[in-house]
Amino acid sequence: PLDLALTTNGSLLARKARDLAAAGLQRITVSLDGLDDAVFKRMNDVDFPVSDVLAGIDAAAAAKLVAEGKAVLVDCREPSEWADTGVAGPASLLAKSDFDGTQASWKPFLQAAAGKQIIIYCRSGNRSALAAQVMEKMGYGDVTSLQGGIVRWKTEGRPVAAPQAIL
Repeated sequence: PLDLALTTNGSLLARKARDLAAAGLQRITVSLDGLDDAVFKRMNDVDFPVSDVLAGIDAAAAAKLVAEGKAVLVDCREPSEWADTGVAGPASLLAKSDFDGTQASWKPFLQAAAGKQIIIYCRSGNRSALAAQVMEKMGYGDVTSLQGGIVRWKTEGRPVAAPQAIL
């Protein structure tokens, strides 16, 4: 079998992680020359912070887990927000208002997702962080809030689809 690998400075990793995973990329080596922003920028002759590279590594890891069926991506915004901005594919659409209420949609989803990492996002990361904390307290295990939410997702050029295409 073919072993696809990539070595990168990580500058575009957050934007390209999903496509790389879908294309069959199995390994990524990130050259990270420093954790201090000034050192990192000087050594790599770039004008972006090292946190962008670390976010890219997180995005690549999450994309791999979702592609392998080991994680699920959840958009916890409200339906009107899904329609306004689109959603990250392949996200499950589960409104936080339902999570805070009867959990009519959430309960069956969480049962079906048992044993998988849950990666949850909202517009900016605030609501998803709150929901992730509550889910962990409820015993749902590995729950991660996507920092920056759909705003960061779109800014990094990641794919967005109309909500009906995901439902």
